[in-house]
Amino acid sequence: MSESMLASDLFAKSQGSVNNGIQNCHWCSAACDMTWRHDDPPPIPFLKNKNLARCPANSFMCVGCWLWRRSRVTVFFLDNSYKDSQTAANHSWWITDSDAKVITPDCQKLLQATLLKPPNRFVLSLKTDPVIPNHLHLAIANDVSIIEANTPLMFSFNNIVSEYTVYDLETALKDKDAVRTPGVRLLLSYFTPWEYPAMDKKRTAGKPPEIQLSATTKKIITTSGNTAQT
Repeated sequence: MSESMLASDLFAKSQGSVNNGIQNCHWCSAACDMTWRHDDPPPIPFLKNKNLARCPANSFMCVGCWLWRRSRVTVFFLDNSYKDSQTAANHSWWITDSDAKVITPDCQKLLQATLLKPPNRFVLSLKTDPVIPNHLHLAIANDVSIIEANTPLMFSFNNIVSEYTVYDLETALKDKDAVRTPGVRLLLSYFTPWEYPAMDKKRTAGKPPEIQLSATTKKIITTSGNTAQT
């Protein structure tokens, strides 16, 4: 996985732009041409700083972060529908080289199919917390030359980075009793409610047959040889 590719780089590319410049972005540390100043409030002396910026001393932000932090823009969803007057930080996102799509729980079937056959370069940033915004600079960009069944793929869930593999996710979607990694558990929680495929009940070797108890009165022979009514 390439360390030089940032989520803001991929988001800028999906919007037809590119991050470049001689400085580093205040938020994500990407290349910055010092065109847009960041809107982060200055730190208060002698108080613990909760700043999440990667380069807090820098005054400007890159094209990708500027595009992300715009308000009242038109966003497109994974199912190709769209909505006006939205803010990117209020949504979950699927970002590739060619486009950036908002994800909703209604798109879970499309998202499942996409995650099982992902492109070589993508960003998955999921948000379920109604209060905390989705921070692009805390997301991770996947840039993998060859994706195999056991290749770790990164994503963020409420700004916390986790990972999954195609094999683990596919196994968990097919079998509810399969062992799940922490990342797969997070993905399945986003897919909830999820109905597992119906499976035929087959009698396994050595398994005793099920005893069908009758609803009528039965006689239970006690160890003393007496009969009790139930």
